[in-house]
Amino acid sequence: MGMSRLSVIAMLIAASVALAGCADDTVQLDSAMQDAAGEPVSVQEQSLSERLTELDRAIREEVGIARAERFDQCQLLAVGKRACGGPEFYMVYSTASSDAAKLQALANEYTELRVQQIAQTGEMSTCEMLPKPGVMLEGGICKVVASVDR
Repeated sequence: MGMSRLSVIAMLIAASVALAGCADDTVQLDSAMQDAAGEPVSVQEQSLSERLTELDRAIREEVGIARAERFDQCQLLAVGKRACGGPEFYMVYSTASSDAAKLQALANEYTELRVQQIAQTGEMSTCEMLPKPGVMLEGGICKVVASVDR
């Protein structure tokens, strides 16, 4: 009878360890639904973030390699919004190889969603403004030139 009692205790210990492993998985799933500050991430915030990622990808795909024959085909696109104002980033594109109207529509939607995201999350910023860069045409490709206005 002493041996069967040890078997029961061993089975209880094994079951406890197995259940403890399940509890750890639950904690990991719960923590996956939290942001870096440990706050719960809403489904709306997650889908907003996903849409921003899709738009960013679509903008970059439409820009591609900004090939141009003339300087006037090189244009600058302001994209997004920073918490303190100003664009999140600039992209140079070519009207010869990209659809300017489509790019502007994508950038406008991205910017509107960033404004919503900033309002929903209370995002803060260092309030550093990005200087508007210049553009140049070099070797048939439009490129960004760092701004001298600082």
